Amino acid sequence: MRLAATLCTIVWMTGSSHAQTPVPGSAGKPSRAEQAAILASVTEYAASYTRNLPNFTVTQIIERLTLPISGTRRASQPLLIEEQLSIVDLRETHKIVKLNGKAVTDMDEAALGQFSRGEFGNLLAAIFSIAANTNFEWDRIANLNGRPMHVFNFRVPAATGYELQARGRTIRVSYRGQVWADMQTSAVMRVQLSCVDIPGNSEYKALDLTVDYKATQVAGKSYILPSQNRMRIRTALDSTTQDSDYKFYRRFGAEATLVFEDSGDSAGGDEAGPPPTPIGDNAK
Repeated sequence: MRLAATLCTIVWMTGSSHAQTPVPGSAGKPSRAEQAAILASVTEYAASYTRNLPNFTVTQIIERLTLPISGTRRASQPLLIEEQLSIVDLRETHKIVKLNGKAVTDMDEAALGQFSRGEFGNLLAAIFSIAANTNFEWDRIANLNGRPMHVFNFRVPAATGYELQARGRTIRVSYRGQVWADMQTSAVMRVQLSCVDIPGNSEYKALDLTVDYKATQVAGKSYILPSQNRMRIRTALDSTTQDSDYKFYRRFGAEATLVFEDSGDSAGGDEAGPPPTPIGDNAK
């Protein structure tokens, strides 16, 4: 499974049939044994998520702004990109349908620079897979959208880390962050991560990602699906902000057809891999 620095997004299943997370003791902070049980429940949720995804289509609205680090280069024009993103049999396809409000056909996305790819289902597997060798540490109980969450700090080593791609060169770096899991259902409702220990000779200097999820109806069933994706990338020359919102989830119809390219992007799988990758010529 591939997780890389193409800008990122992810999908996870609802915890409706999942065992409830153990409730911490009266002191609020779980004991070590309770922390281990909570983490095991969240890990089980992440491992089973992609197997339960329906075939669906969603509209992805992307707002991107790239600013120069120094005053010697002009800022690029903001971009508003509308994509049709489809997941069919755990495979992911993207089609740009509008650019700055105008309909487009056969748009070459490579001409628009960095994109989020390989994210639906890959990120949780990359973090929680045994092969990833992730270090977890319970941090605190916090509220998110009115619900109590267990917040875990994590760090993934470079050997199974985040892929940064630019100019045909790929490197893997360690990343760390936090996972917010619903106290009652173990559903992952937020992932935050930052790449660390990026080599000094890399075009990339920093990458931060936050993905938020919410319960969403698809064909009459409730799933926990991405609602927002916020990525910040800084290179030696530019600073890029890319905000994505996911709207109008609907089941992929049997009458529709897709032609898959051999991109390797998949929403499923339990093996470890690096998370989503910024790919594109903007990282230079």
